[in-house]
Amino acid sequence: MQVSKQVRREEREPASSGGPMYVIMPVYNGAGTIDRVIHRIPSLPSMGGIIVVDDGSNDDSLRIINSMRKEKNLTVVTHERNRGYGGAQKTLMAKALELGAGSVILLHQDGQYPPEMVPSLLDVALRNPDLDIVLAPRTGMRKGGMPAIKYVGNRTLTAFQNFVLSAGFSEYHTGMRLYSGRALRALHISTYTDDYFFDTQIMAEAVAKGLTFGEVPIPTYYGSEVSQNTRILPYGVHCMLETVKSRMTYRYATNRSRLRRLAFRAGPAPTFRE
Repeated sequence: MQVSKQVRREEREPASSGGPMYVIMPVYNGAGTIDRVIHRIPSLPSMGGIIVVDDGSNDDSLRIINSMRKEKNLTVVTHERNRGYGGAQKTLMAKALELGAGSVILLHQDGQYPPEMVPSLLDVALRNPDLDIVLAPRTGMRKGGMPAIKYVGNRTLTAFQNFVLSAGFSEYHTGMRLYSGRALRALHISTYTDDYFFDTQIMAEAVAKGLTFGEVPIPTYYGSEVSQNTRILPYGVHCMLETVKSRMTYRYATNRSRLRRLAFRAGPAPTFRE
C-alpha cells in the first residue's frame, strides 16, 4: 500500500465516527453481472450491508437485485429515470450517511473490480484512522486486458492530473475506492456533476482540502464482464477541464513541496477469476 498524506491545518474528527462500513453500488442495465458480483462480496463483522441504486435500468437488474435483498442485506433505492453515474453516487452516499455509515466502499456492477478486495481496503482504513480516502489503483492494466486506447488515456490523464494538482496518485480513474464518513461530510458532493467525471471532481476537491489518501493495488480484469461504456474522448476532455477548473477555484491546502509520502508494502495484488 502506498499512502499520500497531505498536511491538514484544521482539527480532524475520527475517520469512521464509529459507524459501520457499507458497500455502495450504482447499477444500470447490469442484469448480466450483478448477481455474481454481489455474491462475491465478503461478509464482514463491521459491515452494515450493501446499498444499491438501480439507476433507471430497462433490463432485469431491479428484479435480480430485489431477489437478493434479504439474503445479502441489501438496501435498494430506485431512480425512475437514469440520472447518470454521478447522480447514482450522490444518492448512494446520501443514503449511506442517513444510515450512519462510518465509511463506504464504491464497487462497480461489472466485475472489473474484485469484490474480494473489500476487506483489504477496510483493513487499511482501520489500521490508518487518519485516512480519508483509500483508492484501489489497478495494476497490470495491459496484461489484464485493458484496451490499448483506454490504457493510454488512463496513463495520460493520471499524469496530467498529478501535474495540475501537484499530487502523486497511481491512478485517478479506478472505480473501487473507500471514503470515510468524514470525507463525505467535508466535500460538496451535491454540487458535482451527474456524469461520469464525478470521480474527478471528488478527487480534485479532496486534494484541495488536504484530505489524506491511501492506496491498495488491485488486479486489472477486462473479460466477459465489461464496464459501462464511456465516450473516451469527451470523458478525457471533461476530466482535464474539471481538474484545471478545480485548481483555479479552490485555495489548495498543499503543494508539491509539502506533499509527504509514506510507503507501505502489502505484497503484489492478487488475481481473481470466477
